[in-house]
Amino acid sequence: MLSRPSAMPVAAYAGAGQDGDIERPGAIAGWGERGEGTNDYPTRLQQAGVTIFTGAGCRAMLGTAFHLGTTLCAG
Repeated sequence: MLSRPSAMPVAAYAGAGQDGDIERPGAIAGWGERGEGTNDYPTRLQQAGVTIFTGAGCRAMLGTAFHLGTTLCAG
């Protein structure tokens, strides 16, 4: 099991008084495959900037596959 080091910064998706359902910039990180079907995995943690879309917009694109209120949608 992986655990978060105590020195790692954590940021809330939406702070107090912010609208959590607006389109905003975000970031993702991971060690996933660099291209579909390439079997090419990085040895260092990768990161990328993404746009976090509104719940309503994601629901319109994904229908019932998107669970409003419990899921983020980004790309």
